[in-house]
Amino acid sequence: MATSISASALFPIPIHEVWTALRNFDFPAKLAPSVVQSVELSEKGTQHDIGTTRQVTWKSGETRKSRLIELSDQYHTMRWELIESNPPFEVSAVISCIRCRRVTETNQTLVEWSAEYSSDVSRELLQYEQKAFQDSLDEMRSILSREPTPILYHIHEAPSSRVVWLANELGIPLRIQAPQKKVSNLRMSSDTERSMVKGGLVTCYVEEGLTLLESGAILSFLIEKHDHHHRMIPSEQRERAYYYKYIFYTAATVDHILLDAYKLMYVVQQSPHSSRMHSEHMEVTNESETLLEDAKARWDEDVVPEYERQLRYRTYITGDTFSAADIMVGWTLYTASLLNWFDREQSPILTQYYDRLTKRPAFHKTFSRNTE
Repeated sequence: MATSISASALFPIPIHEVWTALRNFDFPAKLAPSVVQSVELSEKGTQHDIGTTRQVTWKSGETRKSRLIELSDQYHTMRWELIESNPPFEVSAVISCIRCRRVTETNQTLVEWSAEYSSDVSRELLQYEQKAFQDSLDEMRSILSREPTPILYHIHEAPSSRVVWLANELGIPLRIQAPQKKVSNLRMSSDTERSMVKGGLVTCYVEEGLTLLESGAILSFLIEKHDHHHRMIPSEQRERAYYYKYIFYTAATVDHILLDAYKLMYVVQQSPHSSRMHSEHMEVTNESETLLEDAKARWDEDVVPEYERQLRYRTYITGDTFSAADIMVGWTLYTASLLNWFDREQSPILTQYYDRLTKRPAFHKTFSRNTE
């Protein structure tokens, strides 16, 4: 075996609780339900016997059969080798390993998932597998530590779509709920209630003991919490400066232009049984028409030139690498297209950039009309 990768996560529970669950060879069935459809063990022996095989069927339809080759309760280690895959796997051999280590200071558990591949493995596969390992560890930690899945109050196409997009990029678990509650006294209401009464245009994220408003703030929090490999924020100093610039510029300036226009053009309604925004075009008065023209002028004269200057020699808003700043900007372009403000012929640089964003699987999953 020539090439290896690994991912790790800190579980906030004692090692005996973690190992009790992981030492079972069929653990993916219970600990990775978001991606695993079923796990079948061979008839020979039990799930703790060396030589036992298991077949994992993924929700994608792919199947993989593996053989248990090591199980050590002393070293809290399990190893298995891939023996069959349908469709065929992209390498000739792979051996995977899960190891648990006790963190004595806090009585927590460090769980490492690693794999060794034959020399014919590609860099793209290594990157994909490492992300898959990390996503699985995050899900396993959530299940074993019994942490409730955070709630995002979300309406399809609203600013909360940014948070959904980030969650789809990083594999962050979210429980989506539609804002339904109405309150009469905003001054005395909670953050959650205030976001709900504004028709879902203020993004609200809730986890145990914490409520956050505003999509930019929520993105920053979730990146710090979940982006262990720094995929969503640039590492180079100048690119990071652009990252902060366009996160704040988009949230503080551009969002106000777009959302004011959206509220002028549409009556936002919400079905009590859906997480989508249902919009009915309203009659535009002379006063609102003037306001709309002013907003459109600000978009054309200020926002579009600003974005196009930045993108003239860059693939993404901060440089050659996608970041969460592109999620912030991407939603504004999506909304501008809904308002018919996105002139593809007059804005070729912005058009090429937006087309790159729309080709990302996470974008499609977020904004697909079939997504609830």
